Amino acid sequence: MINAASVTPAFVVTTFIILAFVVPQFAVTAFIILAFVVPQFAVTAFIILAFVVPQFAVTAFIILAFVVPQGDRRRRGSENPNIGLERFEDVLRDRVGRKRELRRKINWKDRRGGLSRIRSRSSYYVGIGLTNQYRRSRSLALSNLMLGSRCHWWLDFVVGHCWDTYHCHWWDYCVTPGYWDCWTPCHFRVIHCPPSPGIVATSWYFGIDCILIPDLSAYGIQKVNAGSPAEMAGLVVGDMIVGINGNSITSEFDLSEAITVSDGHLHLDVIRDGADSPVEIHVDLARLAVQSY
Repeated sequence: MINAASVTPAFVVTTFIILAFVVPQFAVTAFIILAFVVPQFAVTAFIILAFVVPQFAVTAFIILAFVVPQGDRRRRGSENPNIGLERFEDVLRDRVGRKRELRRKINWKDRRGGLSRIRSRSSYYVGIGLTNQYRRSRSLALSNLMLGSRCHWWLDFVVGHCWDTYHCHWWDYCVTPGYWDCWTPCHFRVIHCPPSPGIVATSWYFGIDCILIPDLSAYGIQKVNAGSPAEMAGLVVGDMIVGINGNSITSEFDLSEAITVSDGHLHLDVIRDGADSPVEIHVDLARLAVQSY
């Protein structure tokens, strides 16, 4: 008997491939189901179907033409400045049944002294017999996100936060198609301010690469440039930025916008591995001059 929690996109795709070769007459039906359930794999399924049942390739192509553009629009983060968090809100609404405003109510300053308890919930899951679900979702995250070892603790924190905030298990919705696209890469090495014609334009050097953690409304730091203002301020790989100048994060562009108008100074609220409360870090950005014409 198959557990519903184990039915991941990879499982669906693998099942389709086996079905297409073993029972070709059902391959078209399987393709239609796959195209709508896991649209990001529809192209792969179409190629397989074209070789196995070539007489149905035209029908499959017509279905593909309607399904794939819709999936592409969901993946184009550059066209919507808040696409990662908006998509995550859709995941919450569809799978958790919570209102989309719920995510925006996270105030990490109110949780001082209780962060270690949130992370330790993953150990509680293992203790009550949910080891397989926990390990399966963790493995799925590592394969999709390619996180470094110093960032693995984020996953335990997400697991505990999901239960404390939404009263649901992370593995109930992390298998939703499009969820992993919500973890948006963000680059904050150099932020260019809007230039004025004929004068020296200003850019601010910060020196970090992050990934947006949508469940936590946080930036997870994945790289800190050596000698950068971020390193001199004490930021390290694995830190999570959860507040900027006293404000919560509501968009993956909040940090770049704050840097643009910062006058070279940032106050960040940061959660660290093992810490029980957020720490405040002051960053003095380095000014770079770029001639504008």
